[in-house]
Amino acid sequence: MSHVNLDNTANTDKARAVSGKPASFGIDINLSEYESNSDAHSSAGDLSQLPISTKNTMLETGIVIDDTRYRSGTFIQIDNTPIHSSFGQDGIEVLPISVAREKYDWLNEYWW
Repeated sequence: MSHVNLDNTANTDKARAVSGKPASFGIDINLSEYESNSDAHSSAGDLSQLPISTKNTMLETGIVIDDTRYRSGTFIQIDNTPIHSSFGQDGIEVLPISVAREKYDWLNEYWW
């Protein structure tokens, strides 16, 4: 299976750079009033790198990650963080939207 680099640092840096900019439309939102209680999760290029507790939780919900014979691609996101994306069949890509928009310029025309 082919793996995708899920590093989203560039988008995070862009968001921080404009966080104090006034809204173009509507009212301004004070982002400091919101907080995220989720921990950052590191990406797992290889599913065997996932913690055993994560694998067990997925297995309890019916997701078998160790056997890729019956799927064409895999996308795993924990909280707000895509941690794994891979595809194993020609013509199929499974990507986080941020990666897809960087890879395919035409996709921005369909993004609202």
